[in-house]
Amino acid sequence: MSTKEQLKFHFVFFWGLLFSPFFILRTIVRCRKFIKEGSVVKRVLVVPVLTRVGDLVCATPVLRELKLHDPNIEITLMLSRKNEGIVEFNSRIDHRLNINNIPHKGFWGRLRFFSTIRRRDFDAVILLTNSPFNNLVSLFSCAPIRAKTIRQNRLFLEFATDWFNNYRFLYRDHTSLPRHYLRLLEPLGIFAEGLVKEVFVSEAGEQKASRLFARLPSGHPIIGISITAGNKIKEWGDEKFKILAQRLILEKNAVVLILGGPGDKPRIDELVIESNMADKMYGVCDYNLSELPSLIKRLSLYIAVDTGPIYIAHALGVPLIDITGPCDGREQPPEDKISLQVQPDSAIPPSSFTLKSGGPENLQQEALSSTPVEKVYNSAVSLLPRETIVS
Repeated sequence: MSTKEQLKFHFVFFWGLLFSPFFILRTIVRCRKFIKEGSVVKRVLVVPVLTRVGDLVCATPVLRELKLHDPNIEITLMLSRKNEGIVEFNSRIDHRLNINNIPHKGFWGRLRFFSTIRRRDFDAVILLTNSPFNNLVSLFSCAPIRAKTIRQNRLFLEFATDWFNNYRFLYRDHTSLPRHYLRLLEPLGIFAEGLVKEVFVSEAGEQKASRLFARLPSGHPIIGISITAGNKIKEWGDEKFKILAQRLILEKNAVVLILGGPGDKPRIDELVIESNMADKMYGVCDYNLSELPSLIKRLSLYIAVDTGPIYIAHALGVPLIDITGPCDGREQPPEDKISLQVQPDSAIPPSSFTLKSGGPENLQQEALSSTPVEKVYNSAVSLLPRETIVS
C-alpha cells in the first residue's frame, strides 16, 4: 500500500472508530430485523483482490454460485480501474462499484465511498481477500452477514479489527484459493463445489477478433503467446519466448500471435523483427481488457507465465501452458487435461504466493531461469490438435 493510500486508510479509520458505536448499534438493529424477516439475503457486496486480473477471474465462481442459488440476489462487485474491463459484460453482476472513480477519489472521496457502502443496506458482505481496508468495509456496511478471509500471520491492525466480521474463514497457504472463496458463501446457506470460472465477451471484441482472424493464414494452429507479465519478476525472458515461437512455427506449422498492451508494442515489434518470421508471427497490442477474451477464445493454444490472461484462457476453455516460475501451483494456477503447468526444477521451492509475502528475489528469478524452452515446447505439442501438426 502506497503512502498516500495509507494516509487515506488512516483518515477513514479515524472516522470509523469515532462513529463505531453508531455502526455497531445499527448493525444490531439490522441483524434483528434480518432474522425477523426470515434471514433472506437480497443484496450482496463481493470484494475481491482489487488490483490483479487473474485473482478477479478466480473470484467469478462466487458470483456464479450466488446467482445459481437465487437469481434474484442483487450482486454488487467492488472493483478498481485496473481490472474493471474483464467483468464489464459479466451478466452475474448487477452493480459495479469502482473505488477509483469520482466521487470516490481523494481523502473526502474515500469517505464518500464508505458512506455509499453504508447507504446500500447490503444483507451480506463477502470479503474474499484479507486487509484492514476490507474490515472497514464490513464496519461501515452494518450488514447482518459479514464474511472475510483471514490469514494466520497478518498485520496487527488487521488482526485487531477482524472482529468487525462475524464470520472469519482461515485461508491455509498452499491450498486452492478459488475453493476457499466458495467457503465464504456458507453463512448464506450456499455449500458449493463448482469451480467454474466465467469470462464474458463483448460485441465489439467479437467483431474486432473476427476481422483479425480473417486476415491470418488458414489451416494452421493459432497460438497466442504473452511475453510480458504484470510483475517483472515473473517474466520468463524475450529470448526464450522467441526461440519457442520459432520452433512452433517451423516444426508445427503454427501461426503465432505475440500479445501485449499498447506499452509493449516496441518490445514485441523488436521480437517479431528479430525472429525473421513476420509472415507467421504477428504482434497484437491493441486489445483492451474487455476485448481480449474474444481474441483468446479463438486460439488453438495460449502460452504465458502465470498472469491474468492465463485465467481468462482457462475460463474460456482454451488449452493453455502456464509457466508458473516462482508461483505456488497448488494455490491458484489452473491444472487439468488442457491446462498444463510447466514448473521449474523440483529442487526450487515456490517463492511467490497469493496471500502472503514472497520469498527472496533471487529464488524467484532462479525458478524462471531454470525452466527450459524444451520443457515448454513439449508441453505445447502435447496440447496441439493432432490433425494440425505438420512436421
